[in-house]
Amino acid sequence: MAGDKIVFQIFKEQLLAIKYAKNIKSQQHLDNTFL
Repeated sequence: MAGDKIVFQIFKEQLLAIKYAKNIKSQQHLDNTFL
């Protein structure tokens, strides 16, 4: 089922993007506390 695979791939990429965005946010937060 190629459709399921594509959906799963998109889902996985979105999860990674969210995790990445959260990491950037917390990193900025850390930078702000050290300034």
